[in-house]
Amino acid sequence: MLDTMTRVFARTALALAIVGFTAGCKDKCRERGECALQGRCVSRGDQCIAGSDDDCRKSEGCRRDGLCTMHLGLCIAGKDDDCRLTEGCISRGWCQAREGVCARSDEYCRGTDGCRTAGQCSGRGQQCVATRSEDCAQSVMCKKFGQCAVVDGGCEPANEGDCRGSAQCREHGLCSFVRGTCAAEVRADCEGSDDCRDLGHCTPVEGKCKAERFLDCKSSNACIHEQRCTPKFGECVREP
Repeated sequence: MLDTMTRVFARTALALAIVGFTAGCKDKCRERGECALQGRCVSRGDQCIAGSDDDCRKSEGCRRDGLCTMHLGLCIAGKDDDCRLTEGCISRGWCQAREGVCARSDEYCRGTDGCRTAGQCSGRGQQCVATRSEDCAQSVMCKKFGQCAVVDGGCEPANEGDCRGSAQCREHGLCSFVRGTCAAEVRADCEGSDDCRDLGHCTPVEGKCKAERFLDCKSSNACIHEQRCTPKFGECVREP
């Protein structure tokens, strides 16, 4: 009888020790910074993991980044509602849950200066990027620099027409499409430009228009109005 009672007390003590050990581990996890920051408040072996949505919702990661839903022991952005009241949504447009994080929405990106100037009107991850040629074609960078087609999330020139329709073609002679960019390739590019008329930049040199010949300068406004009639280092200057 005594042996039986001894075994019962021993099993009870062992069970209480296991419970106490497990509780101690959980307490240690809840006391660590990763519980408050990341919602990892429950012990799993030698690691602390998120045990419930409640763990996640109480964390700084939920308030700041929308990581409010528990998934496989981690706190993630599981739905748009996780993101909408976060600091990231209010200040940076990270308002949609995509692949476990709060990402920028198309709606936010379309209201940014990057959409107007560079065609970056679509949300991808936590950035605004260009995904549609229509957005590039309506951008300031298309009108000024011929960057009218989508290339790797941005807008770039794609053909001769993009370059010749740009302001930098009319102003600086960068009218030819050369290896993915707009450049001055032939004399006709430069001779039709404002810089040729005003500054004597009428000769293509390494992709840009410069004053290289006396004729470039002699016929320019720089010579007519300011007596800068001699080409030197690509510019029209006054003779000494």
